[in-house]
Amino acid sequence: MVGAVDAVLYQGGPRGGAVEMISGRWVAGPGEAVVPTRFLDVTGLRVGDALTVQRQGAPVRLRIVGEAFDLDNDGMRVHADLASFASMGVAVDAYSVTLKPGVSTGTYLNGLKAALRPSARTRSRTRSWTTPRSSSSTRWRRCSR
Repeated sequence: MVGAVDAVLYQGGPRGGAVEMISGRWVAGPGEAVVPTRFLDVTGLRVGDALTVQRQGAPVRLRIVGEAFDLDNDGMRVHADLASFASMGVAVDAYSVTLKPGVSTGTYLNGLKAALRPSARTRSRTRSWTTPRSSSSTRWRRCSR
């Protein structure tokens, strides 16, 4: 199958409830992927098989280590470790945060705002400061088995 699919890339730590697993396991490192049931049905692949995805013409080989319940993008999504694509300069454009027990959302957000606030020197060189738009996925092309 050749066509565009979404990729959601993760960096460090546990998945934090990203998707519910049906079989196999969650991504443990580079070169591994978790895909939804529909992805497996459409491609004819199964857990344990390898697939190659492309980003801007550069191929990346991944081993499917798990099947997930994920209906986003009509079930055509690849979950993988960001390190699998390190040589491609993939930029992180969204973050999922799980707060430790006892940390309130308000406390976390106040700390984050303070950390992201530009310094007086930075403000003097720019007219305005805005938060970048977030996105949780990137478009990829699956090119072969």
